[in-house]
Amino acid sequence: MTELATVKRPQERAYALQQWQESGGVMIMGYEMYRNLTQGRNIKSKKLKETFQKTLVDPGIVLLVKVIKVRKSLKKELFKMSLKTQKM
Repeated sequence: MTELATVKRPQERAYALQQWQESGGVMIMGYEMYRNLTQGRNIKSKKLKETFQKTLVDPGIVLLVKVIKVRKSLKKELFKMSLKTQKM
C-alpha cells in the first residue's frame, strides 16, 4: 500500500505509480492530487505527463474511488472495500 501524498517530487510520484501499475496493490491519493496529476498542472515534463496519463487515466485496471473523510477509519474502509472486490 502506497500513499502518494508522502511522495513529494513529481518524478518520484511517476515512479511510484509505475511500480503500482506493474506490481498491483493499493495506491491512496486524494481527489485533488488525482485531478492535478491527470491534468498536468505544474508539470513541465512531457514524459511525466504521459506517465501520469498512462497510469491514472488509461491504467487498464480497476480504479476504486471513495472519499474517506476521517483518516482514522482508513484501514477499516480499505478492509471493507477489499471484501467487496473479492465478492466480484
